[in-house]
Amino acid sequence: MLTHKGTVILKTERLILRRFTMEDDIAMFNNWSNDKEVAKYMRWNAHKDINETKDVLSKHIEKYKDIKTYLWAITLKSMNVPIG
Repeated sequence: MLTHKGTVILKTERLILRRFTMEDDIAMFNNWSNDKEVAKYMRWNAHKDINETKDVLSKHIEKYKDIKTYLWAITLKSMNVPIG
C-alpha cells in the first residue's frame, strides 16, 4: 500500500525539489511558463503574462493541502530560484 507524503523537500547533490511559493512567480514566468517551445510538450499553454503564472502558482499552493499532491519546484542548490 502506498503511503502518501505530499510534496516534501528532496535534495540531491546539485538540486533541491521543494514546494512552490508565490515568490516564484517571476522565475517561473521567465524560465519556462511563457515559452511556447516548452509548452508545446505540456498539457498547458504558454502563459501570456505574469498574472497567468500567479494564478497557476496560487492553485498549486492550494493543492498542497492534499497529501496526495506532488508539485515540485526544481532549484539548483547554489541558488533558490526555480528552473523547472
